[in-house]
Amino acid sequence: MKDTPRSSPPLRSPDTSHGPRKRVRVVLQSRLSSSRLPGKALLTLAGRPLVVLAAQRAANTGLDVVVATSVEPEDDALADALGTAGVAVFRGDLHNTLHRFVGATADLADDDLVVRLTGDNVGPDGAYVEELVARMRDAGQDYLRVTTETVYGLGAEVFTARLLRAADASAQAPYDREHVTPWIRRHTDDFTWVPPVSGAAGRVRCTVDTLLDFSIAARALSTVPDPVGATWREILGAWAAAGGAVPEPLPGSRPNSIGLGLWVTGGDLGIMEPSTASRVLEHAALAGASHVWVTDPESAARVGRALAHGLSERIGVVADLPAGAAPAADAAVWETLARLRVSALDAVVATSPSHLDESAEALLRHQKEGRVRVLGCAVRDEDELVAALDDSRIGLLEVPAALLSAVPSTVRDDRLVIVRCHEPAMAARTLGRPGVTAVVLAAESSDQVAAQEVALRSR
Repeated sequence: MKDTPRSSPPLRSPDTSHGPRKRVRVVLQSRLSSSRLPGKALLTLAGRPLVVLAAQRAANTGLDVVVATSVEPEDDALADALGTAGVAVFRGDLHNTLHRFVGATADLADDDLVVRLTGDNVGPDGAYVEELVARMRDAGQDYLRVTTETVYGLGAEVFTARLLRAADASAQAPYDREHVTPWIRRHTDDFTWVPPVSGAAGRVRCTVDTLLDFSIAARALSTVPDPVGATWREILGAWAAAGGAVPEPLPGSRPNSIGLGLWVTGGDLGIMEPSTASRVLEHAALAGASHVWVTDPESAARVGRALAHGLSERIGVVADLPAGAAPAADAAVWETLARLRVSALDAVVATSPSHLDESAEALLRHQKEGRVRVLGCAVRDEDELVAALDDSRIGLLEVPAALLSAVPSTVRDDRLVIVRCHEPAMAARTLGRPGVTAVVLAAESSDQVAAQEVALRSR
């Protein structure tokens, strides 16, 4: 019955241990009420629902796999699809994912192993899971999780049923119960493993979290003869070739609070056709641009359309605070957020120090409440530059090329300096100057983006 947890009989569990035999059960969590791409678990990929493909790939070496979903009515269709495909299902509380995992593994002994996967990642296969389990056993640990900064979609964890039950008995915070393993990480050595991947497959976003992700997934899997049996490395390679590749950071990029790289794209996005603006932004993100600079409401609307289709996971936003909007800065931020269809901006840039002063109360409140991460300011002369560098509120400065010689080489590490450039050669020269964090280059076509990438990577 849908209002009580139920599980199907477990499949056979192969012996993947190096010591005493222990059962291994893979539990994939999935639900239809995804916030960014609702219903994605039942989107068709390779001729079957996404969650079915993820479960079948995890089981392709004979592993015991069960999908843990909720008892909510909207997940009835998900459970039915899994049942039709012969995939074991357990149903429990929508928000208490931790307790769902406990229910899905209730028949295991304390020393048996539980592998946690998610139903929107089809990269992991049985061999990947077995390698993960082997790494944990070799290390003599009771918990291991995958960590990689260059591949998104291989997330996995393995832990003993004993640890899972201890977490369920002790964890009280809603965050701990929704995300399953935070309590476990705090009470173990939090052992990690980075899967060995090289080449194009080593930098890829291989997941289905947005409409753009789904489009890439469909293209990728159309090139794979056996989507269920393909190795996890083959899947990553197909994703990279289909548009899921994550660009190499431009040489010289340095870590900062908003992930600002060396290259910010901009231009008259407000006057482009919406599809053209989306394509230019997608190409810029894939080429290595970390952010897009929004200068007006129409540009914000065009960028928002692209972000809503999936670019929000690939590119950040820096937005101008409209000139003359100082008395209405609060409304200006809310309007920009609404047009962009995002909950937060990486930076908001006032047109001058006086504009920032007039708008500071509203902007600082938005920053405190998480809607604006960094306050920025444009400067026009050396006096404004000096004053801005002394203003602790300002985390980002927009500096004209004519003032480059006045930018000190010893700018604080947490201060971001961006220079607008007219052409790629100028941008390449500018990035060689001390104190400069990034350049802004306008782009109106994909060909222009490609030329900019060549200039910036070959500088």
